[in-house]
Amino acid sequence: MMDEATVAAVAGELTAWVTAAIYCNTIAACEELADYRRAGEWTEAAKRCCERQAIKGFPGMCRVYRAEIIRLRGAWAEAEREARRACDELREFNVGYYAAALYEIGEIRLRMGDLPAAEEAFREAHELGREPQ
Repeated sequence: MMDEATVAAVAGELTAWVTAAIYCNTIAACEELADYRRAGEWTEAAKRCCERQAIKGFPGMCRVYRAEIIRLRGAWAEAEREARRACDELREFNVGYYAAALYEIGEIRLRMGDLPAAEEAFREAHELGREPQ
């Protein structure tokens, strides 16, 4: 059923807001199921849809999920750019989601071997309520 809803979003059968919500929820569900292949496929489909409809990127939390998928594919610099954009979008909107974006930056910096920057991102995320482990 989740894929059916997302196919309707891809087909342009829904409003932009509903389409974005479906993409975000589908990507989040795939991520929670550790189905990173499918999450990646839907992430790319959502990106193409946004570009086709001239929607500027992913809003907030969807961008954090996208950054995670990009990180898991090994494109760390691109993933960090997405996570930082998410921080900019979420800072004033939702502290919990902002903390998730900071945590993602910590994960990226950790993999890049920049331990001081990873520690700082994890510390900031923790101060905002995100469990750092």
